Amino acid sequence: MAFASPVAQSVLLRLLTALLNLVLLGYTARMLGPGVRGEISLLIATLGIALHIAGMGGGSQLVYLLPRHPHGGIYRRALLWTTATAAGVALVALLVQANLPLHPALWPALLFAFLWGNLNRWMLVARGAILVDHRLNVGNSLLQLVLLAGLLYGGAPTNLMTFGWVLLVSWALIALWSGLLLLPARPKSPTYSTESGGVRRADQPSQTNDAVSHAEQPSQTSDAVPLGWGQQLRLGFYAQGTDLILLLGNRLAYYLLAATLGSSVLGRYALAQALAEAFWSMSRSINVWLAGRISRSTEQDPATSTMRWCRYAFWNSGIGCALLIAVPDELWVRLLGDGFRGLSGLLPWLAPGMIALAYQGTLMQYYAGTGQFRRNATTAGMALLSVALSAPLLLYFMGDTGVALAQSLSLILSAAFITRRFQRDTRLSLGQMLTGQSPV
Repeated sequence: MAFASPVAQSVLLRLLTALLNLVLLGYTARMLGPGVRGEISLLIATLGIALHIAGMGGGSQLVYLLPRHPHGGIYRRALLWTTATAAGVALVALLVQANLPLHPALWPALLFAFLWGNLNRWMLVARGAILVDHRLNVGNSLLQLVLLAGLLYGGAPTNLMTFGWVLLVSWALIALWSGLLLLPARPKSPTYSTESGGVRRADQPSQTNDAVSHAEQPSQTSDAVPLGWGQQLRLGFYAQGTDLILLLGNRLAYYLLAATLGSSVLGRYALAQALAEAFWSMSRSINVWLAGRISRSTEQDPATSTMRWCRYAFWNSGIGCALLIAVPDELWVRLLGDGFRGLSGLLPWLAPGMIALAYQGTLMQYYAGTGQFRRNATTAGMALLSVALSAPLLLYFMGDTGVALAQSLSLILSAAFITRRFQRDTRLSLGQMLTGQSPV
């Protein structure tokens, strides 16, 4: 895809990943049924919680920290924190006797492979190799699809254990490959900068003007001021703590539905939400790139640029959700099986929240790129509190449709809150936010 611009390549790779994930989602729903699909959703949500705890030591804050402290021992501390998190979460699951229908050795192995792989990928992103990370995403999704199809064709049981082994193999390979890609990117002197997963001397000419895969280090770094555990964890607490709160707000419904209505109902709900989130995930290809550019001060007008990409995320997700809502329920039943009847009835309730999430997620990159993680944490906390208070009540009166409504209302509320906060911080008028005009 050398003919395409860096941003176009990023969007295309994200689109390909989203399409592969949709195929994998539909295939697991069709072949494993709503019950197992619900168990898979719970497994992924639990792994996601562990991921964000590990990310407090080395996650999205690396995009902000690494350009400023390229020799601050960031990766070493992040690796230690990630390893401790994986061991701790595995031990807690053992002590509380978590009801996970998995082989006893599979759960901790999944944790280590998943968390190590994601740490390595964040290091690649922080060094500017964003397109490499997107390609790893494509490879991971494709590998999972091929492995699952091969196992089921060979007669493997249609249960969570089979899917768990697929995840382990794919994530272990991603962890290994991303770790190998990091090896040549360890700078030996301040004259090194990164490019597409490798390194070059800063005094050598670049072979690309790739704004996504090439990250110019700032002319002045903060290596003169030692970076310790405290600063790295403090920024990680707000950065990954925000993502953790967002995840809990978006996945609280899973645990609520599993405890009250069962895994089959959860499987249908989780599939509907995953379909709506697919278009949000496409806009996320812009988010990491945008946060990195703001962090490295390569955006001349970060506030106006952020709003431009917010409009893209809004319309991309809005059009996608409208297309999903237009699909009749009988078509979903023919594609996925009778266990997913009623899927189309959930989508109109979930779609407004997913559109708000896509918009809000892009707007948060302004604060992530400028290191103002508390703004994002407050926004995410508002959404979590709202859904925690409203979901049980609406579940009682409306069932899973009520949970979907609670989800959307909480995300719309938090999106409105951060928009108002952004307007005050940047002094942009509503007209400038809507049209993209720079303030005079």
